[in-house]
Amino acid sequence: ALLSVKHRLKQLVGEGSFGRVYKGRRKCTGMVVALKFITKLVEEKPYDHTADLWSLGCILYELHTGAPPFYTNSIFHLMQLIVRDQVKWPDTMTSICTVQ
Repeated sequence: ALLSVKHRLKQLVGEGSFGRVYKGRRKCTGMVVALKFITKLVEEKPYDHTADLWSLGCILYELHTGAPPFYTNSIFHLMQLIVRDQVKWPDTMTSICTVQ
């Protein structure tokens, strides 16, 4: 899959819940996860369509801002951030893009 982030194409090569982002000849590793799916697993709740909608929102957020709504190098810290914290909406994002 190709993602356009700030007018630069990045190729995403899936590896399960992790992926590698290739920029030109260099590669950067990063977590590419279905974030809401993880929270459902952590909270031991059933997975349903709301997890897919939340994940889509995360993708749209990242396409708009160039960064994921939650970022860390630790999968365990990522789960804590998702469960505990609210998404921080950037000032550049208009109110029509956000749901309060």
